[in-house]
Amino acid sequence: MTFPVELPGNTSAEQLEQWLSASGFTRVHAEREISTPIGPHKLLDVVADRFRIQTTEKVRVIEAIETALKRGGGRLNVYVPHGAGGDSAGPPQAEPAPSGGSVVHEVTSVGASKQPDEMWRFSTGLHCPDSDTRYTDPTPSLFSFNSAMGACETCRGFGRVIGVDYGLVIPNDKLTLRAGAIKVMQTPAWKEAQDDLMRHAETAGIPRDTPWYKLTPEQQGWVINGSPSWNGKWNQHWFGIKRFFAYLESKAYKMHIRVLLSKYRSYTPCETCGGARLKLESLLWRLGSREAADAVLPSSQRFMPVGVQWSRAQLEALPGLCLHDLMRLPIDRLQQFFASLSLAAAGDDAEQKAQFPAGPSQGGISPLGGQRSTRSDKRGGFEVAV
Repeated sequence: MTFPVELPGNTSAEQLEQWLSASGFTRVHAEREISTPIGPHKLLDVVADRFRIQTTEKVRVIEAIETALKRGGGRLNVYVPHGAGGDSAGPPQAEPAPSGGSVVHEVTSVGASKQPDEMWRFSTGLHCPDSDTRYTDPTPSLFSFNSAMGACETCRGFGRVIGVDYGLVIPNDKLTLRAGAIKVMQTPAWKEAQDDLMRHAETAGIPRDTPWYKLTPEQQGWVINGSPSWNGKWNQHWFGIKRFFAYLESKAYKMHIRVLLSKYRSYTPCETCGGARLKLESLLWRLGSREAADAVLPSSQRFMPVGVQWSRAQLEALPGLCLHDLMRLPIDRLQQFFASLSLAAAGDDAEQKAQFPAGPSQGGISPLGGQRSTRSDKRGGFEVAV
């Protein structure tokens, strides 16, 4: 039974082991490297105790679990040698617990084995031990777009932002690229950008004489977002309409540029939250059962949060509704939905029936790995999909 300790970049493993030895932990089972958004980090799995579960007292096991969770910041790893319980010798026998209730930690290193040990990960709170994703405890402000804690950081809880309206940039979708579908590039001042579009479109195989509405989404995305091979050099790759307007924004100190931008601006749905007004973490919480959700909103009409790696089928398999789905419901169906969450059912399990089941068959979906696992919080019938 081990707990992870992060190895700082300017500290060697030997120095960290010396620091752990001063706290009574003198055995490191393994050294692992994990990937994080800011780069790879090294972790040391420090041994809290070693025992054979069938022959160990319950008090000792509880003490080892509490120690590992405390030292590991709520994370705990259990290494199970291959063959444990079978023909092989299995994990080493537990050392005799000394008097006083403390745990003995030996200085010797783990011997080499033919097969790596199987590792079971555990954690406390709203945390997925496999992806190492942690969610904050739910508070009322987390579900309010009037609060800085719950509101989308881009639109500030408004749901819309002042940005480029591509309906104004491409007002006539029956025109072709050659005929001037991109309105902003048809003036003499920006004829060079139109020439760049024609030249790079020919190289990329984008139809230049096909009406805009007949172009595939991938081809339209190439025109708007630019070439996937964009390297920052404007004359080598198509920069895209987005970068074109970003360039204009950098020149907005000029009066005629501000006038030009005002012609193509309007309030558009926020791309960060998809118009939901809330942060992604707030939209991962779901309320109610699948039956209650199906009774008020078809699964095909449920909101897909921006930023998750779910398929449409995975979203429709989730129970309950997210907060944005509830905000879109008419008042009569909203009343019907909350009436189904009543805790007035007879029996001791009434609260359990009104809340989400925590079983893996009805679990959530991990935004990082796409795997089904659930960590539920039973306060108020909410559950987060982690």
